[in-house]
Amino acid sequence: VKSSSRQVQPLELNMYCSVRNFTRIPTDMPPSTHSLWLDGNFFTTLPPASFRELTNLDFLNLQSGQLTTLDPQAFRNLRSLAHIHLERNRIRTLPVTLFQNTPNLASLSLHNNLISRIDERLFSGLSHMWLLNLG
Repeated sequence: VKSSSRQVQPLELNMYCSVRNFTRIPTDMPPSTHSLWLDGNFFTTLPPASFRELTNLDFLNLQSGQLTTLDPQAFRNLRSLAHIHLERNRIRTLPVTLFQNTPNLASLSLHNNLISRIDERLFSGLSHMWLLNLG
């Protein structure tokens, strides 16, 4: 029996759920999801641990929607998350602890929202951040 030196690499799953008229975050997404497009949908809130099963998620697109409220724990357990698109929504405030469980966050787009003030503690611990788009 010959052994192969090749290792099996897990697939990086991309989920395209753009403009699907969703009013809630879907809860039945595969845990192997790495990239998730939920842009152009109709949900208004991100409840606590909205993506709790998606521990491999590194890209999240929530732009061009109806988001107004983000729970302080919405991104809990998303330690791999590197890129978040929240632009073109109706977000007014960002909870100070929103990104405390996303230590690898590198880019964040928030432009074209209704945000008038951002607490500097929001970015505490985000040492990998290289792009912040507030528009």
